[in-house]
Amino acid sequence: MLLKFFRRKARTILIATIVGIVPPFLFLYGWYSRSRGESLYVLAKINGEPIWVEEFYEEIRTLEEMYPFIKDPAKIRKMAYDNLVEKSILLQEAKKLRIKATPEEMVEFFKTLPYFIDSEGKFHKEYLERMPDEELRMLEKIAQENIIIGKLKNMIVSSVKVGEEEVVEEYKRRNSLFHLLLIGKDISKVKLEEQPSDEELKQFMEENKERFRKGPFYKLEWIKVPLQRFLPLAEVKEEEIKEYYSSHKEEFRKSDTEFIPLAEVKEKIRKRLQTRKAWKLANDEAFDLSVKLLDEKDWKKIVGDKYPLFRTKDWILEKEIYSRLRISPSIVERSPLNEASEPVKIGEGYLIFKVVEKKPRYLPVWEEIKSEVLKAWKEEKKIEKAKELMKEVKERMGKGEPLKNLVEQYQLTEEKKEKIRIPTYIPGWGFIEEVSELKEGIIE
Repeated sequence: MLLKFFRRKARTILIATIVGIVPPFLFLYGWYSRSRGESLYVLAKINGEPIWVEEFYEEIRTLEEMYPFIKDPAKIRKMAYDNLVEKSILLQEAKKLRIKATPEEMVEFFKTLPYFIDSEGKFHKEYLERMPDEELRMLEKIAQENIIIGKLKNMIVSSVKVGEEEVVEEYKRRNSLFHLLLIGKDISKVKLEEQPSDEELKQFMEENKERFRKGPFYKLEWIKVPLQRFLPLAEVKEEEIKEYYSSHKEEFRKSDTEFIPLAEVKEKIRKRLQTRKAWKLANDEAFDLSVKLLDEKDWKKIVGDKYPLFRTKDWILEKEIYSRLRISPSIVERSPLNEASEPVKIGEGYLIFKVVEKKPRYLPVWEEIKSEVLKAWKEEKKIEKAKELMKEVKERMGKGEPLKNLVEQYQLTEEKKEKIRIPTYIPGWGFIEEVSELKEGIIE
């Protein structure tokens, strides 16, 4: 059904689909863990398939890192929602077409991830093997989704007739490497003559209300149950190692007829089983502890000196929660005040937290926010003016005026970049979607 739709609308829709829906970076947004008993809320359902709230917040965090120049939270949230909906639709269509990812393709995908590559660019399989099973399963899921969506994209492209030159050329462009000469106007050097009235600023604030809201703010308290504490307690017997080796024989296949001897992989199996057992012990400890802490106001009475107790001294923003605690803001958002959370699995163990205080989102009074609104208004006007200026520069370049003269006249900034794939984000320049080819080279 989707392929027929794309064929009918190839000229108007396929280009946007290739460049807007399926770039891998939109979907490789990291992995997170869902611990036992953790409440999971559904943000939306696409043909019965859920989009989880946790996924939504992870996507927001990724987009905020990718596009720091987008200041409007509402726009980021819409982008995150649209990305997840599009991803769900594509995966469902791929399932109908029985598109799958092979183990070989997944290995190649892992080799592209920075998590498993050292400073010299070498892939280390052992980095992958050290991951806890739950995180590894989540990473495998992400790899499968990326590979499957990539295959679906190729099917869509191959279904387009060669005669549709516009689509084919656009696809080639989006999958080529460019040598760029970037020219632009530094926004900080743009001068504004006009000064807005209070009425204009208030109107600007009203139109961008979400941008100026503050909060929500939290004060939190938490403890960590570290995995490291339980590794020495996780004993692995020889029989367990032999059992694992025999039941996972394919993992140690050397060729069609040969397997890696047990003696050579014994220590690796021991470490893997030890880590599994340590996670189980940490899990049991964390859940027992969370029950004891549930109605206790003074956590120090329960944990004593066994686990350090952490507190936020000042109010922290929702977007700071992940960087401070390594958990999804949505979990904190729906937690009752002064009540111990269920344990949340993080990279190095489990975390139990409680919300001590909370301030909801609010719009400050005019006098408090006036200077911020004025600054934002000026920034918007400078961007508009710079865009008009660069449009004028491009028109004059098209008429044959030397680039060097224009750079001097308009006081432009220049920078060269080699082997760049479009679209891309370049620090200091922003998100680049379009390039123009002139005699001097490729110009943004």
